[in-house]
Amino acid sequence: NHKETRSVLCKSLIFTSITSVVITAICVGLAKPVCYIFLSHDTSLVPLASSAMFICGKAFLFVGLYIFISSYVTSFNNSNSFIILGLIKSLIFQLGSIILLPMYFAESGLWYALVVPEIIGLLIAVIILLVKRKEYKF
Repeated sequence: NHKETRSVLCKSLIFTSITSVVITAICVGLAKPVCYIFLSHDTSLVPLASSAMFICGKAFLFVGLYIFISSYVTSFNNSNSFIILGLIKSLIFQLGSIILLPMYFAESGLWYALVVPEIIGLLIAVIILLVKRKEYKF
């Protein structure tokens, strides 16, 4: 049933997007208080940890959608493209980010190295979803 498949896709994308925004807002907005809780014994680490949490928390915007799209397309027996994408994202994009980003952003570059591969992975996942939409009629 193509109409139902499209409905599930739309509802799930909306739900995943909303939860991603909420989790990101919580992580970014509460970075300092959470760091104070866990680093109360050494408050000199709080600025570094809260800065890292502020940067890394932004990855939640992209991770949820990537996981949903990869699971959705995989459910149509097309797992090969996402197996390859997962390997490329984990190895090439992650390693490239770890090597290149600190050159431009100093120590913050290491934290951005967690976010950048997720953004690239999501963009490729969306492209795969758009390419496969005619094949699977969603």
